Amino acid sequence: MINLEIPAKLQQVQQMAQQLAAGVFRPIARKYDAIEHCDTPEELKPVAQMMAAMPRGSGGKGGGDEIKNGSNMTGILAVEAMCWGDVGLMLSIPGSGLGNAAVMAVGTPEQKEKYGKLYCAMAITEPGAGSDSAAVSTTAELDGDEWVLNGEKIYCTAGQRCDAVVVWATLDKSLGKAAIKSFIVPRDNPGLQLVRVEDKMGLRVSDTAALSFNNCRIPKDHILGSAEIGDTEEARKKAFGAMGRIAPDLLVQDATVPRTKLPEVLAGIDDIGSRYGLKIANVFHAGDGNLHPNILFDRQNQKELELVERASKEIMQLCVDAGGTITGEHGVGLDKREYMTLVYGPAELQAMAAAKQVFDPDSLFNPGKVLPEVEGAELGVAMKASTVS
Repeated sequence: MINLEIPAKLQQVQQMAQQLAAGVFRPIARKYDAIEHCDTPEELKPVAQMMAAMPRGSGGKGGGDEIKNGSNMTGILAVEAMCWGDVGLMLSIPGSGLGNAAVMAVGTPEQKEKYGKLYCAMAITEPGAGSDSAAVSTTAELDGDEWVLNGEKIYCTAGQRCDAVVVWATLDKSLGKAAIKSFIVPRDNPGLQLVRVEDKMGLRVSDTAALSFNNCRIPKDHILGSAEIGDTEEARKKAFGAMGRIAPDLLVQDATVPRTKLPEVLAGIDDIGSRYGLKIANVFHAGDGNLHPNILFDRQNQKELELVERASKEIMQLCVDAGGTITGEHGVGLDKREYMTLVYGPAELQAMAAAKQVFDPDSLFNPGKVLPEVEGAELGVAMKASTVS
């Protein structure tokens, strides 16, 4: 069951963030909104030091009260409270740039140690490439022991004040998004130029910059992750065809777990497959923990079909026990609705059914899906019948 109350130890974090918003951000918000273009506000430097001294969560279970994904929830609560104080000031806290998240997520231990505590911006958007990251045209070419970057970036938050920039660039534009890699570029690196800082109508204290890279050379080890170009899209397309050659039928499941739990959950899925004598192939989005266990079977074999259904439910239970949920992108249909009780309790399901009843009194929207059966009827239909009676 999902507990919608904020755990006691995270309430302290929320209260601290609220005090920061009320005592620090709000009193200076108008002043810096009027100034707009300036160095990092002095009032934010102690805030950055305090945040840097706080222990980083692992993304797994917390202490004593068994909070799962505590670091993620802490971040959400703190950001929400600080945004009430002033969004622009929240975005201007040194050491909290988008680039920091990238370094800590995929950087090597050496990169994390060197750049993790600095103020790192993220440079993705270009004049000809907005939210379509596959259209990035900034190039990175390996020349001996150095990468050479060329291109232009716009709308880079903290691009003026940061210590370093995480830059998205392509190794080979003809290969599309598979060739796009991230590079750490120190802000004072030769070849990196601040073109301008934008004038804005809101969030004025948060600097938004345009940057250019002209034969900008950085050491070979400044790439985040591997320089190898893998055609992951093509591999994924071929994966399902390959599985079709192994077995005539395939049950594609969909669940999401904390990324830190991926090794544990994948091992558990392998164990479930072994116990039931089933082949299970995993095709998934490792970056967001969205798993797709593919159970191979033959529907003409009734006994095997029963084993598939049992294994499928065990996989869902495994993911929920790891702090995950029963779907990441495919939604809840005829198969998944019976797993809703693994995640939600009776009161929560009743609330969902009541909400559905408001917008769908005749149960015309996806009848028989999403909500589980209760005493032989779909929960929403059962609620309507009890209301009418």
